[in-house]
Amino acid sequence: MSRNDHHTHEEISQLMGISKNTVNNHLKKSLGIMRKYFRTYSPETILSFILIIFC
Repeated sequence: MSRNDHHTHEEISQLMGISKNTVNNHLKKSLGIMRKYFRTYSPETILSFILIIFC
């Protein structure tokens, strides 16, 4: 909602009936998971891994 619909964390908390801190915590956690995934499975990482295996 914050990225696609450009809602503030305050607006999201009101729409969903949860606290602003809960919204912040969920966004931090989900962004961390996505960053870790892309860091792990990025083309550069996979290419480096393949080069290490074959060398």
